[in-house]
Amino acid sequence: MDYFVNPAMFQKSFVVPFSIAENYLKIATATQLRVVLYVLSHLTDEPSNADIANALLLPEADVSDAMCFWQQSGIFMAKSGPQTPAEKPEKRIVKTAVIKPTREEIARRLSESNEISLLLNEAQFKFGRTLKMNESSTLIWLYDDQGMDISLILMLLEYAKGENKCNISFIERTAVEWLNNNIASITDAENYIAEINRKKTAWKIVEAAFGIEDRLASTKELELASRWVEEWQLPREVLRLAYEKCVDTKSKFIMSYTAKILEGWHKNGYKTAADIQNAEAKNKKAQKADFASSDISEIDKLLSIGYKGE
Repeated sequence: MDYFVNPAMFQKSFVVPFSIAENYLKIATATQLRVVLYVLSHLTDEPSNADIANALLLPEADVSDAMCFWQQSGIFMAKSGPQTPAEKPEKRIVKTAVIKPTREEIARRLSESNEISLLLNEAQFKFGRTLKMNESSTLIWLYDDQGMDISLILMLLEYAKGENKCNISFIERTAVEWLNNNIASITDAENYIAEINRKKTAWKIVEAAFGIEDRLASTKELELASRWVEEWQLPREVLRLAYEKCVDTKSKFIMSYTAKILEGWHKNGYKTAADIQNAEAKNKKAQKADFASSDISEIDKLLSIGYKGE
């Protein structure tokens, strides 16, 4: 870097949470950043939304929206007081859009909304090119018709870019998934993404144990991998034993059959390869003893018949 901070500027300074620089510089709007910096630099004054609006020459509604964003992000917290229990949001059923804004409607919304203009400009930056009409209309549909916050949409675009899937089909599918799972804030989205990443990590362990070629897992496979690796904490050797038992029994790998094997072991409390091997050795010994005793019983029957016939 060709510059350094003037040390004299630190004579009067204030603290900024690292999370803001680490997680929100890419997705927060200019207004949201101005508001959070102002509030952090005037904490002892406890400014109201009206005070902030006057100081920053912003509409009070924009300040209110920005404060709501930082509260949803976990940077600000409401003061303790009488709290009413939050109602659980109803399960949404959103499908991919059939009717989206037309070219004329896109132009109209751009002319009348600074938020829409910001959204599309940021989207162009993330796509690295001018947006196509379908891309612009989908983003406006998410904002206008589905009520997704600008910052949440920008986070979705950042997530798609990180997944190397910065295309409008993936973005729309993921947005619908978020909406149907009541993901309405940055914190909700961060938790959801973290959960998906944990499941993907678990799937990598299962892939290695089963010798599966690197491929995208289905939703069901991700759930199974998470259960085996995270919830049941089964080591890789146990996963491999289940795979081998399935192939030995069925002459091929079947995911559902392998899942049944692991479920049975889990119910019996087997947690290690040694647990399974010891249990199987005991079963074989018991079966051998049963077989031997049944043979003796059959011989006794035959002898008894023979004696009666003499």
